[in-house]
Amino acid sequence: MDVTGNNLGEVLKSEIAMVDFWAPWCGPCLNLAPIVEQISTDTKVPLYKVNIEENQELAEKYGVMGLPTVLIFKKGIVKFSFTGTRPKEVYMEALK
Repeated sequence: MDVTGNNLGEVLKSEIAMVDFWAPWCGPCLNLAPIVEQISTDTKVPLYKVNIEENQELAEKYGVMGLPTVLIFKKGIVKFSFTGTRPKEVYMEALK
């Protein structure tokens, strides 16, 4: 699901959630997309996508300085932040 300032509350209300900050021109972002989508499917953890070109205020709010950036929220708090592409196992471990 795409996240904007209007529906950020859904992420913050989730027990656990994964948020992928990306941009359409970002090659590594496009490579990471199927990986995080598969993780979401396998773990049933909701995946939210933030296109930084359309939602710069959210990127600024969460200090996103590079792409891709994946944030793992637990009970509305950022518990893990990953910038750049990481192996699938890194994200899976953070979701435990």
